[in-house]
Formats: sequence, C-alpha cells, structure tokens
Amino acid sequence: MNTNCLIQKIATARGILQPTILQAILNLYQRGKQQMNAKDVKEECYRLDDTKDWNGRLPAICNAMRNATECNGRIVGEDRDFLDFTIAF
Repeated sequence: MNTNCLIQKIATARGILQPTILQAILNLYQRGKQQMNAKDVKEECYRLDDTKDWNGRLPAICNAMRNATECNGRIVGEDRDFLDFTIAF
C-alpha cells in the first residue's frame, strides 16, 4: 500500500464518515493486516469513534474501502451483505 496516498485521501476526504473509515483502514494496515474485510474496518471504526452506529454504515464503509484500493490495493471479495467485502494491499 502507498501509505502517503491513503494519508492524502484522509486529509481530503469529504463528509463525516470517510475520514474515520479511511483512518481505520490505515490503522489496520499499519498493524500488519494486509487483507481486511468490512467487519474488520467496522470494528476499527468503533475503536476510533464509538459515538456513531457503524453497523448501519456498511455502504459507506464499503465505498471508502473501494476508494482505498486506489492506493495500490485490490478488491478480493464483494459480498457487502455479510460484511465480507474484502480488500488487500
């Protein structure tokens, strides 16, 4: 993963959810997780901001994960309904 690319995406992210979701992806990657699914990202989002209901934010999580693949990642699994949307770096 190009971490500088993801840091730039965090800095320019729009909305109230995107920065947190992208930060969650970066945190997971920095802890050695090179493949992550929406459940992993959702759990990290709760660690970063437990004031939001991340369970109801699956479309936003999946979209941010898709955007993060622009930083040298790829989509591995696209099952959004069961938190199995998966990306790898």
